[in-house]
Amino acid sequence: MNQKIKRIILVILLVIVATIIRTHYKYPPHPDHYALAQYTESIIREGYAPWVLHPMSLLGYYPLSKPSGFEYFSANLILITGLDLPNTFLLFSLFTAFYASFALYTMMRKWTKFEISLLSSFILLTMVTFALDTQNTASSRIFNIMLTPLFINLIFNFHESIVQKKVFRTIKYLITILLIYLVMSIIHRLTQLSIIFIISYLCAVLTISWQKLLIFFQKTKFYDNRKKFYSHSKLYVAIDIFLFMFIFLSVGLIKNKITLIIYLLITTYYYFIINFKLLRSKEHVFIDFLFFLGILIITKAVDLAIRGRLLIKFLKYIPNLTFPTLAMLIILLSFLLFVVYISFHKHFHDVMEKIINYTDIGIHKLYGYVEQKPIEAIYWALFVIFGMLVFLAFAGKGLYTIDRSYYYDSFLLKGQSTMVVWINFLFNINNNLTTLIVFAPIGIIYLFGKTKKNIYSFFFIFVALGFSQLLFDWEYVRLYMNPMYALFTSIGIYYVFQFIYRKLSNKKLLVLMIFISIFTIHFLFSNVFILRDELLSKVGLAEEFHEIPNEQIISAGSFVGKDKSEFSILGSVEGTVVSKLAYYSNKPEAVIAQNIYVVKPTYNITSVTIDELRRKFNTGTKITELFEMEDWIFGGNYFFGRHIMHFKNNNIFDPIPKRIIDSYKIKYILDTDIFEAEKYRFFQEISQNKNLIYSTKNLYLYDLKNGRRKV
Repeated sequence: MNQKIKRIILVILLVIVATIIRTHYKYPPHPDHYALAQYTESIIREGYAPWVLHPMSLLGYYPLSKPSGFEYFSANLILITGLDLPNTFLLFSLFTAFYASFALYTMMRKWTKFEISLLSSFILLTMVTFALDTQNTASSRIFNIMLTPLFINLIFNFHESIVQKKVFRTIKYLITILLIYLVMSIIHRLTQLSIIFIISYLCAVLTISWQKLLIFFQKTKFYDNRKKFYSHSKLYVAIDIFLFMFIFLSVGLIKNKITLIIYLLITTYYYFIINFKLLRSKEHVFIDFLFFLGILIITKAVDLAIRGRLLIKFLKYIPNLTFPTLAMLIILLSFLLFVVYISFHKHFHDVMEKIINYTDIGIHKLYGYVEQKPIEAIYWALFVIFGMLVFLAFAGKGLYTIDRSYYYDSFLLKGQSTMVVWINFLFNINNNLTTLIVFAPIGIIYLFGKTKKNIYSFFFIFVALGFSQLLFDWEYVRLYMNPMYALFTSIGIYYVFQFIYRKLSNKKLLVLMIFISIFTIHFLFSNVFILRDELLSKVGLAEEFHEIPNEQIISAGSFVGKDKSEFSILGSVEGTVVSKLAYYSNKPEAVIAQNIYVVKPTYNITSVTIDELRRKFNTGTKITELFEMEDWIFGGNYFFGRHIMHFKNNNIFDPIPKRIIDSYKIKYILDTDIFEAEKYRFFQEISQNKNLIYSTKNLYLYDLKNGRRKV
């Protein structure tokens, strides 16, 4: 059997396995499934999206709007094919799974082997979260993720056309990249994360072009002024790098603008005006290191003091620290420094000279290594940065503040320590991705140590650097990273088994058994996690959960759907029952009616400030709006669901609910006796006997418009 036929058989087997995983058990759809259906039905019914009030509404950054690419696509697909909504969602969810894996395969084949490429597709298709979100579930996130490998592939094609100097092809790919990015942005706000791919490409190009950058730098006036100093001592090279790195970091480290300006003025005056053209001794150059470090520490302390956070920071990192204790520590530290200075005063210059000489020798050797093996040196530098970023993320000190609590508790380990978080994450004890994720770090390390350096290796190294700070997001980002996890994992698995095969070349059967065992564990854990609710219920370990038979909801939906007027539906308790009723009646639930029915021409809308966007970015918060809208009922800033929450939990005699009912066109309230949750206050105060218009064994439907309140 030739190689081509073997590969075709492998692909067919992969398709069969992936299809079985998604169809052998009917999983409950994600709650978003029903919400997206309501928006899609609205577009079909109205012929347009009522929530598009501004060009930025298409991207979901305008009040009362959302990115609606999925809804536009689904509505058009239904109108073209004539399929009903459930079958459209089912077929399209399967299509997104296979297209995403195919796009990942073609992107991988551009720079790596067939085995690794197919393995990456296999891992992606059998990941827990990806499998659950691509079976009979409407998902705008998956629609967006489906296009991610294509987006990366287009970036690679764009780069190749630049290298080949094909102008027309370069322009064509650039336009296509921009269009795909726009489409992804209209589909979901997750496209914000695609900026990591763009930045990674730019960084990879700059890194691979280091020689051209060095030649350009050597032609600058700055280099002409410093050339003789660099020849005199490599300490000058180090101090220049040190200074620019400090200035770069200080922009994000020092929050107070006046303090930052003073800091920049001091460093600029000291370095560029006083000492820039002076050929000084090694001792003075070394002291510059200490000066810049000291001035940064002092400036940061002043910055914290001005913002009233200096003592707060001390209390945060040193528990139960009081001001008298702090004063005593400062006095004690000052005394110790004085004693050390007195003890070493006679030999101070000798000690300094030795430190400076050793530092100079070390920097000189490092400089020589960089000159001989520049690419290798760059890889090691990036590896150190990557290690630091990952450590900071696991220690909870990363660039973004992301909640790690999802990894505090698993069925084996519980706790808040970094070690527990690390184990729960790496070994997939929570139902995150796949047990094969342990190979992902190996795949990343392989990219760092790879002997053949190219644009692709650098690109994915920078991608790893970018996503290293987002490891603990357990929903949106985790799902978005699935293709990248599959990529790094497949590389790790391939080269681990290549290494094992070389070491055990005379024991091929043992290697095969190890390979089969690892993938058996992967399949076992994946399917257990995917089917955990069904399996637990069979052995009597599942939590008692009563679900309303779908037939009752469909029947109620058919009844409500006969009403052709414009209205929305509200539930008496929290849950997805009202979402399902809205789904089967082709009418929106009340909280979604804000996007469909609530359209006012006189909104008071203002732009969000840059400082607010920066704050959200630094805290890892998803940026959902570039504009703020004044609440036309309560005042202040409006946010999604504010009115409905007030409506549910307030007195029926309150005048506000009447305005909300009219604005949101709330007509029907759905109640059930399955759930024991406390009913909303508003529902408790209506006269159920006189409002009841439809009921099944477990469902009760009330007409809010024609009924009466309790007397």
